[in-house]
Amino acid sequence: RQFANNANYAATTAATNTATQQFKLVDIPRHYKHNDGIRVYLAVLADVYLGNPVDQTSLWIARMRYALGMKNTYILTQKEGDQWVSYVDDESYLDLYDTKKLGIPWMG
Repeated sequence: RQFANNANYAATTAATNTATQQFKLVDIPRHYKHNDGIRVYLAVLADVYLGNPVDQTSLWIARMRYALGMKNTYILTQKEGDQWVSYVDDESYLDLYDTKKLGIPWMG
């Protein structure tokens, strides 16, 4: 569960492919794209969220979704068989705050 400073492209692509098989992806209309508040609101309430573990906003959204009890938050993933799954649960949610596992030196 160690993460590098750069997002793992293969894991992100696999998580995206897994999510698109189960959910319909919807693009945000142009007039909302530059409003951070609306983007965070939509991300928190989405059916599925694909985040970047090195992006502070993605971690913030993942933490909010976990606190609200929302599933399908793909930010910290691991491969199980042919699928990438989120491993954040009641036993591992503190990994969302662990700077050593996330590999983010500026967080803390």
